Amino acid sequence: MMINRRQEAFSLIEMIVTIVVLSIVGVITINYVISASRLYVSVHDQRRAESEAITALNRMRKEVRALRTTFMADDNQFGFSNRNDVANTFALNGTDLTLNGNILARNVDTFVLAYYDSTNSPLSPLPLADPLDRHNIRRIAVDLKVRKGAHAAGMNVNIFYPEEGIVK
Repeated sequence: MMINRRQEAFSLIEMIVTIVVLSIVGVITINYVISASRLYVSVHDQRRAESEAITALNRMRKEVRALRTTFMADDNQFGFSNRNDVANTFALNGTDLTLNGNILARNVDTFVLAYYDSTNSPLSPLPLADPLDRHNIRRIAVDLKVRKGAHAAGMNVNIFYPEEGIVK
């Protein structure tokens, strides 16, 4: 008597179809992961640029609050002494925004300062060499643009001087 044994196995065609389907799923998954990681890097660079710009501008506001006298007012430099007679200078050095040589922000594309008097008229020409012009500053318009990777964060901020000389 012969026992009928039947062997079951995958045919070559079935294996090829399975490999092709798995390859297609793999390619779609890899493209999704690559797109998600590029988006993450993009958003991360944008947030880093914004964070660095905001931190630099907040530091500028904080330092200028203690302003007593202005000794330099240029389109990319601002020098003043505070209530403790300590001289402070904000300046663009290459691509770094600095305060007294200490870096506040790196990869700065734009750092432009404009000065206005109490009537909101621009004080010019820059630099303001006349001490009377520097004394009449009531508002500083700051245009700052910081770049991280392929992304940049640009901000325009006004720092106002009240009449009593304390910056808001």
